Formats: sequence, C-alpha cells, structure tokens
Amino acid sequence: MRWLHLDAPVRAQVSLTEELQGLVMPAASYVLLGKGGAVLVIVICFMAVTSSGASEMVAVSSLFTFDIYRRYIHPQVSTPSHDRVTLGTYSSVETCL
Repeated sequence: MRWLHLDAPVRAQVSLTEELQGLVMPAASYVLLGKGGAVLVIVICFMAVTSSGASEMVAVSSLFTFDIYRRYIHPQVSTPSHDRVTLGTYSSVETCL
C-alpha cells in the first residue's frame, strides 16, 4: 500500500503549535477539500460523540435489564415484558444524560 504524502501543502498551513495541539486532520482536510473538508471534520467528530453516547446508553440499559431485573426482580419474565423494561431503562438513562 502506498501512503499519500501531504507534507508539502499541509506543512505550509500548520504551525508547530497547531500540530502539537492535534489540528493536523482539520488542516489537511481544509487544504485538500476546502471549507467542505473542515465541515466534514466537524461532522465526523459529532458522529463519534453521538455514537459513544448511544452505545453507553445501550450498555447501561442491558446491564440493568439482564443482570439486575432478570436475575433478582423477575426471573421468569416474558419477552414482551422484558422488552418494555429494556425500553424503559433506556429512556431513563437517556433522560438522565
């Protein structure tokens, strides 16, 4: 695999301070794609944060439903009732965050 070297055009745009602050990706996308590239970096960051939050809510909901509710509160729970508890827990976690 050959790597794309962005050294020359990006190096002229990014100072050492910006490079040490982690701004190479936004600068490279701006140099290569213009303002659309900078917007894409913002969209990518937003999507990463949103995905992390959603996975955290699913994890907490699953932990409560399977490890606490199903084991200690109602061991013979039916599937529709289990789904309602899962949805309620997910909604509660979402409201808290």
